[in-house]
Amino acid sequence: MITYFNHLFFAVSLSISFNIFAYDLVEMNQGVNSIDLNGDGRMDYFFIAHYDNNKSHPSLTVTFYVNKPDGGYSIMPSIVKHEFPYFSLSLSGSNVTVSGFSLMRDKKNVYFITSNKTIINAYDQQKFDYTLYKFIKNEDNPGASLYSWEKVSETTSYGKYLSAKDSFVELESHFF
Repeated sequence: MITYFNHLFFAVSLSISFNIFAYDLVEMNQGVNSIDLNGDGRMDYFFIAHYDNNKSHPSLTVTFYVNKPDGGYSIMPSIVKHEFPYFSLSLSGSNVTVSGFSLMRDKKNVYFITSNKTIINAYDQQKFDYTLYKFIKNEDNPGASLYSWEKVSETTSYGKYLSAKDSFVELESHFF
């Protein structure tokens, strides 16, 4: 009987371990960060900076640079057309982020994810809308950026959260 429960416990633990490690949230710090966006073995970079606009809603921005095989770097456009950095939106003097972003990776791909409050009521817990973007290389369309983020999926959080950062705990259950 004990052996049966030991085997059952091991099988359940192994199953949970595989599910927990199906993806990783990528640590994102202000300044230069390195990651292999396209799986080619060369380090690409993303830059996180404060957008200081003297307003009550400070923002973080993220800009991506891909290490090209022939040398040099290529900047990736934002998910917002005709822009290069992507902006978050926080409330001044608080830890509330009503619009945020993160990077996730699985064994093969890197994804850019946005999380936006469905109703912008700053100090109430609300559901968040997620959008998942996959890194792509675009060699077929002259005049288009060589690298970009392609929208893959959209969904809404199950739970309600105060801040976008808190809402990222649900990502695996929605996308992976």
